Amino acid sequence: MKKNVDGLDKGLRVVLGGVFVMSASILYILYPEDWAKLGIFGYIFGIGGAMAMLTGFIGFCPAYLPFGISSSHPNEKMNQQQ
Repeated sequence: MKKNVDGLDKGLRVVLGGVFVMSASILYILYPEDWAKLGIFGYIFGIGGAMAMLTGFIGFCPAYLPFGISSSHPNEKMNQQQ
């Protein structure tokens, strides 16, 4: 598995993912009786944040593959093409 997430992209994924997971936790703690109404936001924040953190930690994002996007070091790509 080749890494395609690096640098600022990696840091932002970990930090924003953590913020989303904490937001889901806070929603659940503050509004447990309204979780059925707020649940979709909690699930989106929780699962989305966990996925962002996971892709940041492992340095690979499957959603980047179809588009050929990579935030890893451009010099490494140039050396591999030569």
